[in-house]
Amino acid sequence: MTDLDDLKHRIRTEWAKLDHAVIAASVHQQWRRCASRLAAVILSTVFDFDIAFSAITTTFLTVVD
Repeated sequence: MTDLDDLKHRIRTEWAKLDHAVIAASVHQQWRRCASRLAAVILSTVFDFDIAFSAITTTFLTVVD
């Protein structure tokens, strides 16, 4: 490589040679995995919040009675 422009040109040339269907499928697969993990975290957080809210409510009602 002679300079930055040459590097950019080589990267673009190689990028164009790649099978973009394979890249898209890989990205889609990774996104689905991430989405599954995110959903699990959200459900876990909601579940934990529900338990904490229930405990707080029970404590509050006990104190109020």
